[in-house]
Amino acid sequence: MPNDWFNFKQFTVRQDKTPMKVGTDGVLLGAWADCTRARRVLDVGTGTGLIALMLAQRFPGVLIDAIELDQEACTQADENFKSSPWPGWINLICGDFSDWSCRQSPQWDHLVCNPPFFKNSLPPEGEGRARARHEGHLTLDELIRGAARVLLPTGTLSMILPPDRLPDLAKLSLESGFYLNRMLKVRGRPEAPPKRVLLSLDRVRAKVRMDELIIEVDGRHGYSQQYLELTRDFYLFA
Repeated sequence: MPNDWFNFKQFTVRQDKTPMKVGTDGVLLGAWADCTRARRVLDVGTGTGLIALMLAQRFPGVLIDAIELDQEACTQADENFKSSPWPGWINLICGDFSDWSCRQSPQWDHLVCNPPFFKNSLPPEGEGRARARHEGHLTLDELIRGAARVLLPTGTLSMILPPDRLPDLAKLSLESGFYLNRMLKVRGRPEAPPKRVLLSLDRVRAKVRMDELIIEVDGRHGYSQQYLELTRDFYLFA
């Protein structure tokens, strides 16, 4: 059983009310997304608020809007934002991103999302967990189209996906005018195939920067130096 909280170096994430707990995917995206040039960031499907909190720590002074559909997760994220060192820099929006984005004008420099990306696998038990992990309330198509509506012309979209969704992403991105500019393939172990890909897209076609990260190189919890360096500002053990 996971704890009801997860302690990071500068903040704590309470997770007793939410169906989805702190996980490696969210930590990877929060540590990897490059919001250096952003003044305003949108975190779609914030859940506990983990990624929004990581970005607030990494990029002081950046305004962060975090949207979440699940009411219990909204309550939890609100608690985590208010108890963090950056309560004035994160704005929580409780609502459906697909509907909400239709009423917005382009205002954001960067959109980050750890999306509900499992399309054809068996949904996990519990409606909240299923909503958080599986396409239903937010499809990849809706995410890409929504990002195209709310991002400024110079805006960037960053997300994490399983590799088998890359063909879908390529088609949808092309239709909405996005081009891949960075990709990080993530392997659990050196001999394992990639289990996730971190992606950054914008509206300028350029040479794609391709990198790879291996999480464990020496058995369970034998983390690679690259993984420790990426997460060292957050994990207590890094």
